Amino acid sequence: MVKCWVAVLTLIRRYRCSAARLEALERLSLLGAGVVDASRSPVPTSVREMAFQSAIFQASATLEVYLKQIFDFWLFELKARNKQGNHLPQRARLSFLGRELSEAFGKFAYAGDEKVLAESLGRKMEVMMFTAGDSDVPKYLTGEFVYKDRKYPSPANIKRLYARIGCDDVFDQLSAKMKTDAKLALQSFNDVRTSIAHGVPQGLTLEDVKRNINLVGSVIKSLDRINHREFSKDFGGGVW
Repeated sequence: MVKCWVAVLTLIRRYRCSAARLEALERLSLLGAGVVDASRSPVPTSVREMAFQSAIFQASATLEVYLKQIFDFWLFELKARNKQGNHLPQRARLSFLGRELSEAFGKFAYAGDEKVLAESLGRKMEVMMFTAGDSDVPKYLTGEFVYKDRKYPSPANIKRLYARIGCDDVFDQLSAKMKTDAKLALQSFNDVRTSIAHGVPQGLTLEDVKRNINLVGSVIKSLDRINHREFSKDFGGGVW
């Protein structure tokens, strides 16, 4: 039993950068180089400010794409290796089942027709077997079953997204790895993005933009390690 746990812990520790992390950091690096070029170019101030604002939006999009890709890659690997439902966290499976059955039970609560309810549930047998962990991960399933309605990288969405896979302390873990209040830092970044989206002048400097790009990079690096550990609990070693 002790040897078993040592083997599991060894697998969890064997971390390397995911493909999603590498792609995201490359994009952020290009953004950083782009804003430096913009700051040195002999262009009107308004054009330079638009370049800075665009970089903030693109940094936010990079984090959003990372979150999407990492869960899509996870599901792809599970399906490619013909893994069963028990290789996904139980809470993720139950959350998915609840969303899949909500329409059927909503109609039953309204009309009270047991026959229609039974027929609706009968069409969801594959989902129920997957939720119980007794069948392969459905081929149609993508990472969206985790990130659905939660892709936009606000602190609230990230907390709820990770809660779906049973990780209730994602910001505690992030803060420990980043050595700062990760929730507050991400909220501050989102406030800048939201202000730009609403047309509120920001007066961003080159250092402001570089700091925010670096923040997003730090969040992605730390999330990648958290993802590896969380995925390893059920899959055994990560999926990248």
